Amino acid sequence: MSAIIILVSIVLSLGRFATTYTEPVKPTVESHEVTIYIFRGNGCPHCTNAVKYFNSRHEENVNVVTYEVWYNSNNEKLRSLVLNELELSTKGVPFIIVGDTYYFVGFSNGDEIMNIAIKETQNKDYVDLVQKVIEKNNIENITATSIEEAINEEM
Repeated sequence: MSAIIILVSIVLSLGRFATTYTEPVKPTVESHEVTIYIFRGNGCPHCTNAVKYFNSRHEENVNVVTYEVWYNSNNEKLRSLVLNELELSTKGVPFIIVGDTYYFVGFSNGDEIMNIAIKETQNKDYVDLVQKVIEKNNIENITATSIEEAINEEM
């Protein structure tokens, strides 16, 4: 009989313990906006695939902006300055950048890029390198297009 009382006491105490942790865990850092930048060439099949992928994925606090660089010399100048900041030299497109740490030449795994961007929405040290380069170099006459506009250009 005493074994049953002990067992019931344990079960009841576990029930009380479990109910004390019902509140959702709040993130330690408040979310902020993050931008995925795609430097692309109009007509490039890999760029088209990237644009289609990001046009189909919409995540909270993640924006996607594109710059066409094959036919827009000002956009190409911006891409060159961003590459210089990263100490890279490549002519490949698409060139995709998130923050000041993550960049990709070519396109194969959009999920990886999107997951990085989502993670960066919680990074309190996030730096928007493209915006920083624009401001630092006082670049004018660049033509950014939204992902929706880019999909229309690519079709």
